[in-house]
Amino acid sequence: MAQILQKIEKKYELKHYIKMKTLIITSVWLIIGLTLFSQQPTIEYTYDAAGNRTHRDVIYIGEKKDNNKTGQSEKLSWSDKIGEHNIVIYPNPVKEKLTVEIGDIDNAAISQSLTGARMEIYSASGEWIYEDQKLKSKNTIDFSGMQSGTYMLKITLGGKSSVWKIIKE
Repeated sequence: MAQILQKIEKKYELKHYIKMKTLIITSVWLIIGLTLFSQQPTIEYTYDAAGNRTHRDVIYIGEKKDNNKTGQSEKLSWSDKIGEHNIVIYPNPVKEKLTVEIGDIDNAAISQSLTGARMEIYSASGEWIYEDQKLKSKNTIDFSGMQSGTYMLKITLGGKSSVWKIIKE
């Protein structure tokens, strides 16, 4: 009788071990799957003046905590390159102010070589809304007076352009 009980205990322990192992493996795969697939990628393209695609970015938009410990979160920045200039745009979606950072534009020699440098904003219907031809390394665009919706931001540097979809909340 004791041998039968020992066999049953071992069999129960083995079944319990297998169930726990299966549960742990399933949980790990679930966490990995949720992490990987919860972020919807955005694909952005950069075109040259002739309309040829020159660059493709697959961007995963997530959230990061504010370093000021205010409890608020901000959207991650979007980045691209126009010629030799790194472009960073944040936050998107925007509520009030959109920041556009352009690398190396404050350098006098580079600024002089960028003929026709400008930022333009168009509505979803193609209506021109805003233009700035005095670009700096850090530019701010006020969206607070604009209606919620989708806008297009076109940045032109040295004859090369990049178009960004901006969402106004």
